[in-house]
Amino acid sequence: MVNSVDVNLIRRLCDKAGFSTRVSDDGNYVYTILGADNDFGHDVVITFSPSNGGTRFDIRGFSGVKVPQDKLAEALMRINKYHNNFAGIKAYIDKDMDVMTLYTVWVEADVSEEFLIDVMGTITPVIWEFFKDNFSDYVK
Repeated sequence: MVNSVDVNLIRRLCDKAGFSTRVSDDGNYVYTILGADNDFGHDVVITFSPSNGGTRFDIRGFSGVKVPQDKLAEALMRINKYHNNFAGIKAYIDKDMDVMTLYTVWVEADVSEEFLIDVMGTITPVIWEFFKDNFSDYVK
């Protein structure tokens, strides 16, 4: 059972889940890249990282979608509609106007490695779908 995560454990779980990954240069997170295709014309980077002293396992999605200032209200409405219709990942616009996603698993109580692998395998395509379904028209 797992009650704390670190980058080494996350990398091992990614290997078991079949993700091709790299560790960031600073060693703080593991990432994989979902390549652009006809449905969504931009790579989506998924990061897997420990936080809160290892009691939290964060899965983040970055797509390179930048929201122009004149489309901020529309983008926020899309994100709000997503949150209204689906539970799961959080989506937001960061200070640099990038659309981001976040899913958090608290691991301070014992969880199995298999559970974490299942979460990774489920959330990763959900993040891809979020960007494809909501922001494909923002990618040129």
